[in-house]
Amino acid sequence: MSEPKRSDDMFEARYSIPRLMLPLAGTLGFGALALPMLIEAVEGRHSIMIAVLAPAFAIVAAVAVVLLRRMADRRVQLRVDGKGVMIREWSTETIAHRSIRRIRDSGHFVCLFLHKRDKYPPTGLWRRLTLPRVGGAMHDAYGDIFIASFQYEGGRGALHDAMARLRPRTAFEEEVERRLRMTDGATR
Repeated sequence: MSEPKRSDDMFEARYSIPRLMLPLAGTLGFGALALPMLIEAVEGRHSIMIAVLAPAFAIVAAVAVVLLRRMADRRVQLRVDGKGVMIREWSTETIAHRSIRRIRDSGHFVCLFLHKRDKYPPTGLWRRLTLPRVGGAMHDAYGDIFIASFQYEGGRGALHDAMARLRPRTAFEEEVERRLRMTDGATR
């Protein structure tokens, strides 16, 4: 499995091909099961079966295309550095650390809650079309931006570590760390 690019001042991750193989295999398996049933329904002119299976097969095919496109895309998808966080799936614009109000871990998702959500609108067509319609409940649960961390190299642990390590420290945090170092030095 490939590892994300790490350094003291930057973290970068791409889509992880091994992590996307299992959902792709499941999607292709469902498609392989649905296709013969769809063909039989069309040949037998079972309109109810066609009405159910045709959209299901279309959704499965669309998911497979999305997964294959992600596996082929070898660009950096996540970047965390001193300036902020770039999530290509959301936008190529870097979200400044100071604009992030709160970070929440929600299983396979890392949720970012921003101070001003309108400052960093999504640039992808899919997110621009769907997010306004999904609305409040999803925003309350998953924040302004949610990162499906399972699909990237390193997973959520590496992403959390990078965000904690690379965010700028406040003056208060620096003062606390300085005093703790002085206390540790005095006790030895």
